[in-house]
Amino acid sequence: MMEEIVLIPAYMPDKKLITAVFELWEAGLGIMIIDDGSGSVYDPVFEAVASKAEVIRFSENRGKGAALKSGFAAIRERHPECR
Repeated sequence: MMEEIVLIPAYMPDKKLITAVFELWEAGLGIMIIDDGSGSVYDPVFEAVASKAEVIRFSENRGKGAALKSGFAAIRERHPECR
C-alpha cells in the first residue's frame, strides 16, 4: 500500500530520470511516470524505470497539463489510499 506517490510528467527524458526514479524508490516513495508522447527512441529510458515506477505512455504529446491531470486521475483510481 503506497501512501505517497510522486507523479512525474516526462517528455523526451534523459538518463537523469532513471537516477531520480531509483533515488525516490530507495526513499520508499511510490512513483508514477506519464510519458507524454516521447516516442520509441525513449523506450530504453522508460524500460529502465519500469521495475520501480508505474509508467503510463501516451502515443502523442498532449502537454504537461494533460499529463498531470491524467496522472492524478490514475493515482486516484489505482491508489485510493494515497494522499
